[in-house]
This record gives sequence, C-alpha cells and structure tokens, in this order.
Amino acid sequence: MRDADLKDKIVEAKAIGDVDFVAYQGEYEKMLKFEGADLKRLEERVDRLNARCPKGATNQPPLGEKSTKTGQYLVMLFDAHEDAEPTIVNEVRALVEKRNSEENLGLEIVEGHDKLEERTREKARLCYDGDYCCERQRPQCC
Repeated sequence: MRDADLKDKIVEAKAIGDVDFVAYQGEYEKMLKFEGADLKRLEERVDRLNARCPKGATNQPPLGEKSTKTGQYLVMLFDAHEDAEPTIVNEVRALVEKRNSEENLGLEIVEGHDKLEERTREKARLCYDGDYCCERQRPQCC
C-alpha cells in the first residue's frame, strides 16, 4: 500500500472514530443531565466502600494460586464471577424495574454475548503485563 493510500485510510478511520466520539459524548451528556445526582450518590458510596478497604488492596484475591498470570488462575477467577453473576444481574434488574416504576423511564436490560474472557485477556495483556489479578494499577489504560 502506498503512503498516500495509507494516510487516506488513517484519515478515514479517524473520521469514523470522531463520529462515534461525538455520538458517545451526546449520550454521556444526556445521562449526566438525567442521572447526574444518582451517579454522584453512587460515586460517594463507592468512595465510602473504598475507604473501608485495606490500603493497597487493589488486586483480585490470589484464589490459592501462586501466579496470577496463569490460565488456571483465570479459570478460578471466571468461576468466582459465575457464582456472583446471578446476584449482580438480579440487583441490576431490580434497580431498573424500580426506576421504571418510579419514573416511567422505559429502561430495559438488553443482554449481549458474554465477552468476559476475551476482554479480560485483552485488558490483562494491554494494561497489566499479563497479570489477571491487577486492578487500577494504570488507570489511564483501558
């Protein structure tokens, strides 16, 4: 591919990304307008919960594995997620139903395909040097 063609492709890709960014920004601003107070309360609650955590507790539990970079650790982490997922989904559904009944927002939950493993592997590789245990070590990443 010639340099000029490559530059055209880059400009084209950037334009597509710019359109997505503008659309996302508009949705984000609408969300802040209608949900800003709830988001602030959520942030405050998370801050209170984080304050109760031991200092430096920014990782997933070791789950009995010596290395958190192994496939076995990842399997154990997914098993723990599968155990918790129904509770999380039910709590989100209850919250959506409550908000709909209170304010007739017309919110609905649309379940997509499970991309947990794909995204976990990608994020661990890109952000955490392949370590499946890490959280918030490089917040500017991913």
